[in-house]
Amino acid sequence: FGKSRHLYCISGWVPREKVEQVRELVRRASDGVGIVEVIDADKDELVKAGLDEVPVQLQANAFERPFQMLVTNYSTPSYSEFDPSIFVGITFVIMFGYMFGDIGQGAILALSGLFLRFSKRKFLPTLRDTGTLLIFCGLSAIFFGFCYGSIFGYENHLIIKPLWLSPLQEQDIPRLLLTAVGMGVIFLSVAVIINVINHFLAHKYFAGTFDKFGLLGICFYWGLLAIGIQVALTRSFAVWQLIFVAVPLLLLFLKEPLHNWFYHRNPLYRSSFMDLFLEGSIELMETLTGYLSGTVSFVRVGAFAISHAALCLAVFAIIGMLKDLSFGTFLSILVAIFGNFLIILFEGMVAAIQCVRLEYYELFSRFFQGGGKAYHPFQFSEQPEEK
Repeated sequence: FGKSRHLYCISGWVPREKVEQVRELVRRASDGVGIVEVIDADKDELVKAGLDEVPVQLQANAFERPFQMLVTNYSTPSYSEFDPSIFVGITFVIMFGYMFGDIGQGAILALSGLFLRFSKRKFLPTLRDTGTLLIFCGLSAIFFGFCYGSIFGYENHLIIKPLWLSPLQEQDIPRLLLTAVGMGVIFLSVAVIINVINHFLAHKYFAGTFDKFGLLGICFYWGLLAIGIQVALTRSFAVWQLIFVAVPLLLLFLKEPLHNWFYHRNPLYRSSFMDLFLEGSIELMETLTGYLSGTVSFVRVGAFAISHAALCLAVFAIIGMLKDLSFGTFLSILVAIFGNFLIILFEGMVAAIQCVRLEYYELFSRFFQGGGKAYHPFQFSEQPEEK
């Protein structure tokens, strides 16, 4: 704000879609003499000089808000970043259903979410968004429950035949774990592609290419996966195929001198040969361990699917021991109800925590910069006059 005797000057940020509303407001307030100058965020001199930061307002609807809540709980995306809410929503819901696959228990979660989302009680918006999240997670659990043939922890293939596999069948466990790893490969690849898009949108083409989570990193990852799959299927591979792994690694090793050469014309700009060698070696080590550990981490998704099924099996094993006792039927019903209640509460919480962990530590670390400034509209504070 600034003013003189006959002039008021107000400067601030406004969402692009509300520019015309601001123009109309100024026109009415100034009887048509006010002037509104609009400068695009990318062309603002203070922003380009690094003296001001463009605030971020996430465009959300009722379906996106729960997942934007997960994103902003980690950090607010910067203005130049791709909003990852949809990606987070899809991956979170799939992983949760994979770990918590059960028709009955998933239905309980979905119904609980419907109550929180559409109840006429005066719930906080955050609680209603949590209800929406429970609806999606419950539906995902129901879908995977049909895949596993499980309803309230009970598996009877004569009643409900699994569409895919049973987590406790010995012959199905390797396929369950391998599929979880395959899921991780897809999610990690998409995360790296988002990272490349973020860098390119910010016109950081070198960083988007010469980075362990850039174009060279994903080429190395896919090349290594292709060789691994071929060896697993055919027990052999051609030596020339190693070029798809060696070339990206070599370019990543030479990242710093190439950067110096592109921008300073001297490959040893402000660095010695030993410094460049150590930096390149560390870059290669981080690339190898980052992709390997990230991929293997998704084994836990399949492992928790097995633990969920094993916990349900333990409940029904207790029910089986109670049948022959006095009031056995009554006790069995109580155990079935309270057992499923504890599984929904405990396993649901554990599955959600694991999903958040994988999102934040395995996926966000590949593409999410964060550190953005949330947009808060200016408002006048009208205080009553003191008498």
